[in-house]
Amino acid sequence: MHKRTQTVVARTKQIFSKGNMFNWGIIVILLLSTWCITMLGFYTFKYVQIKNNASEIAFSAEELNFEEYEKTEGSYVSSSDFTHFYLYNLNQFVDTVTLDFEETLAVDINTKVYYILKDGQYFNESDVKFKNLKNHITDNWISINEEVVHMRIDVGSKEGAFSLESVTINSDKLNIYKNKANALQWIVRLGTLVIIACTLVLLKRKYPLERIFVVLGLLIGLGYCFAMTPYSIPDESHHYQRTYQMSNIITLNQLPLLEEHHNNYGFVGHSNVASGYVRVFYDLKEVFVSENTTTNIDSLQYYIPKYSLSVFLMEIARIPPAIGVTLARVLGLNFSYVFLLGRMTNLLFYIGFVYLALKRLPQFRTAIFIVALLPMSMHQAASFSSDAFINAIAFLLFSYLLCAIYESGLLKKKDYGIIFVCVLLLSTIKVIYALVAIMFILVKKDRFLSIKSYYVKHALLYGGCISMVVFTNIERFFRLAGSSQTDRGYYSVGYVFSYPGKTIEVFWKTIESQLGTYLRNSFGLTLSGLTLYLPEFIYTLLLAIVFLSCLSIQSNGWTANKRGRNVMMTIVMGVGVSAMMAMFLGWTPEGSNVIEGVQGRYFIPILPVLLFVVRNRTVILTKNIQSFLVVSMTLIQCYVLIKVVEYTIQH
Repeated sequence: MHKRTQTVVARTKQIFSKGNMFNWGIIVILLLSTWCITMLGFYTFKYVQIKNNASEIAFSAEELNFEEYEKTEGSYVSSSDFTHFYLYNLNQFVDTVTLDFEETLAVDINTKVYYILKDGQYFNESDVKFKNLKNHITDNWISINEEVVHMRIDVGSKEGAFSLESVTINSDKLNIYKNKANALQWIVRLGTLVIIACTLVLLKRKYPLERIFVVLGLLIGLGYCFAMTPYSIPDESHHYQRTYQMSNIITLNQLPLLEEHHNNYGFVGHSNVASGYVRVFYDLKEVFVSENTTTNIDSLQYYIPKYSLSVFLMEIARIPPAIGVTLARVLGLNFSYVFLLGRMTNLLFYIGFVYLALKRLPQFRTAIFIVALLPMSMHQAASFSSDAFINAIAFLLFSYLLCAIYESGLLKKKDYGIIFVCVLLLSTIKVIYALVAIMFILVKKDRFLSIKSYYVKHALLYGGCISMVVFTNIERFFRLAGSSQTDRGYYSVGYVFSYPGKTIEVFWKTIESQLGTYLRNSFGLTLSGLTLYLPEFIYTLLLAIVFLSCLSIQSNGWTANKRGRNVMMTIVMGVGVSAMMAMFLGWTPEGSNVIEGVQGRYFIPILPVLLFVVRNRTVILTKNIQSFLVVSMTLIQCYVLIKVVEYTIQH
């Protein structure tokens, strides 16, 4: 008996030995993932069964009991703040309520659907679904998903009339759509399993971190490319227009301007909407531009580039997505292909430059990896936003600066050249991030051939930086300096000098009230046009992962000394104040108590700098947890992609 016990103990130790723990980790994660998807499938199947028992009921406008509406020539206008109509004695499961209009809405109309779940209850604010019906639509639906006894619908406003044709409960047409939506959700869930499996295989085979980033960046980035509907990412319509202009420059205006490439039917700016999925789905089936498309130069004048050299340099970040747009236009592909190829080439550029940044760094690699893979970072990388270019260049610059500061021996010409080019690019595209170049003063003098070489290279770097800033922004500086509040409606440079105390007060109130929001948004707690909210626990997990990623696993690892910390904190605060000042002068109405327009994504390029300040020799890791952090980040991104698709299907 004693010998058998020893055998069991020995085998248990062998199974759970250090060499086999990773295998068990893979098994546990796969089992958990399979269990989660199975449970989701079970509840989805159960929910579909309930919905299949819900019958379609259609009500014409004449059958509805309107209260407090004025009817003129078939249109309804709210005559008070209590306009509504009732649907009594439904007594069934209500999946959706569809409103069909005879004509497209001229203005946005607020709609509320109140419902009673049991007899004897009253309509109240706890059981209500709200939706803002957008103009230029002829139908819209609201998801209820409840067993309903009675229903009241408040629709309309005093500003606009609407011509309601019918109200449909549980539309069969919508059920077909929802079946496709369920299929899409299953595809996304299975796709996330593939991403998780790839991550585990790459870690098991001990691939370098930069190669793992390439694979995960491609898989997760493509997920964002398709999950985020066109124009839903902040200012993406503007970025697409600018990219199309750059495409025209690349092709010397030899390709026709097609109206189909600018038809935004089905999409809503700054919002991820289900109709966008439908539009992309049909476009991908059609592939090529339709034969009926027209070339209307008058309506597409905006897309004809009129760049000066300075403006062209400022728009150089448009080149990566413009390559994809140009390729799609040459092949004669339709809008969705143009849009997706533009996003993909922007993503490839981002992944390529982050790969170079990770490959160059011997330390602090995990922190750059995690920051580059944050939901907001990938969200911007998989879009037409110039943030993809800016973030990638900023990460590359920071990596080479760290190596220049902490490595020994003479500074290589290649390293200095890359630092120089990155500084010039940031000075040209987004001047505030050029402040990262201040870190170059931390490079030791013994890394240069001589004192003369030390001063010459510093002078070249900062002289080139200042020259590019002046060349590309001088016109804007003079315009801002010469304008007044009354000219533009915003705060001005003159106001800053005339009322420095009030200006500081506005800045302080902004920092006090918005700092937490900026940090959350820089991680990606709100996506799309800041309209798609993720659960708060995602931010907590990301905060923990980001903090752990910046810690050293050895007491003699790279850390900033007192001078280095002061310089880096100066850079962080300088970029923060500069971003706020830009929005203060260019976006904030005079009299506002806080600065408007500042977004968390503006601070992604300096997150590595801030994390390196946090890194120290007191709080260090006793074990290498890089694999754990990579897997954790992968799981979070998979969860985010699932939530994005679920959110979009419901809107």
